[in-house]
Amino acid sequence: MQLNYLLMTRYLIAFLFVTLTFSAVRTQAQQNLLLQDANGKPIMLQQYVDVQGSPFYHPDWLQGNLTLVSNKVYKSVNMKYDQLKDKVYIKANNGDMILLGEKVKEFTLDYPVMGSSTEKKFRLGYFNIPDATADSYFEVLADGKTQLLKRVTKIIQENKEYNSASSTKTFVEIIKFYVVTQGNGTSIKKDKKSILKALADKQSELETYSQNNNLNFKLEADMAKLVTFYNTL
Repeated sequence: MQLNYLLMTRYLIAFLFVTLTFSAVRTQAQQNLLLQDANGKPIMLQQYVDVQGSPFYHPDWLQGNLTLVSNKVYKSVNMKYDQLKDKVYIKANNGDMILLGEKVKEFTLDYPVMGSSTEKKFRLGYFNIPDATADSYFEVLADGKTQLLKRVTKIIQENKEYNSASSTKTFVEIIKFYVVTQGNGTSIKKDKKSILKALADKQSELETYSQNNNLNFKLEADMAKLVTFYNTL
């Protein structure tokens, strides 16, 4: 009995080792191909040693998939999204930070949440959206004929304390939400009145759905539920 247990344990350890090794090799192969195809070049990222916080969506490298403007798709790529400069960087196998020569039009990131992860999707190429260009990245909260988008940009804000010669610099998020329908983006707030106004042609049905499902419009997930429902009408 004990011998069988030991053999089973060794088998599981060997299986996990092979699985992790294969995953790492596959990731490296994908990144090598990506860097070759998209003419990636190493960059020296500006160091913000005197600024509190991070310019990135997440300070660590996150794995995900990306699609170039040429529609080539690459999976299991290590990336960082710089929300100060609105750029996506790739991690080379030697650890270098790479900026691709070809634009990334869409990417996903496996965002860590309480020991697990949830997929976040980002996309550019939107026109007619206030305070943005076609090269601006948006997080897609709800997809379809009508979309709910979130845009987070970061700025460096300097605060000087009263009667003090010293000041502190901090990365500050500016968060905006948009409903995009028929190619046009409408800026909305995180409240029921604002989002229903943007979807006014189905306001009665949305009002009923909102009440029946006790939606809280301060929650992004509930805002996304409403837009997803709207796309079924």
